[in-house]
Amino acid sequence: MAKRHKRKNLPAGRKKKGVAARSKARAAVYRSWPLIIALIVLSAIIIWAVYSMVGNTVSFVIVPGERAGDIKADTSENDLFNIYGRSNVRRRSINVGEGELRPGVVIYPEQPLKMAEVVWRDTANRDDPGRFQVSGNRSMWRLDNEISLGTALKELERLNGRPFQLAGFGWDYGGTVLSWSGGALERLSGNGGRIILRLREPAGADITDDERMSVQGDGRFSSGNPVMQKMNPVVYSIIVEFVSK
Repeated sequence: MAKRHKRKNLPAGRKKKGVAARSKARAAVYRSWPLIIALIVLSAIIIWAVYSMVGNTVSFVIVPGERAGDIKADTSENDLFNIYGRSNVRRRSINVGEGELRPGVVIYPEQPLKMAEVVWRDTANRDDPGRFQVSGNRSMWRLDNEISLGTALKELERLNGRPFQLAGFGWDYGGTVLSWSGGALERLSGNGGRIILRLREPAGADITDDERMSVQGDGRFSSGNPVMQKMNPVVYSIIVEFVSK
């Protein structure tokens, strides 16, 4: 039979040293937990920052005759899902004026500064965008020359290099720029798709009721009109009309 080896009992001093070493090791682990947690939190912040930077690569620049951000004449609904994320694109009936509604989508419906609308020509396949539009007081969407919601009439005149023609106020198409009168902004009416700007009276405009009434209706007015100059209306709607591919 194989001989059994008796386990030697360790001296008391060595036992105490072993227990102390294990206690120190556990204490070191406990002390390291705050550092481990901090590293986890830091990693999460870095991942979130990288994700945010990727999301911020989405373009909000409108290039006349080419695109509205990343939206082009051949963009489909599925393309929009891929560009902006499915949760940021919602189907909706879009108001295109005078109570007319057309099938389309809203991009970033919960984020007013990023919000935009797209109307489909091909409503069955939900592609071939007919128009892109933004409206309101402010927006991240802007033309490549910095025109955006809130840009004033006098600034448009400066960019155009001369006065332009716009419709009177007080109806659905009120304040629509009708002609750039051969100025630099004539390129907004290019062959690749027209860009329509609409203006309205800004809050707190220092004009009388009679002056306001003098620029109402569907007539054509020069931006150089004294009342227009005094009112200095601002852009509240930008519409991009795409040419069908």
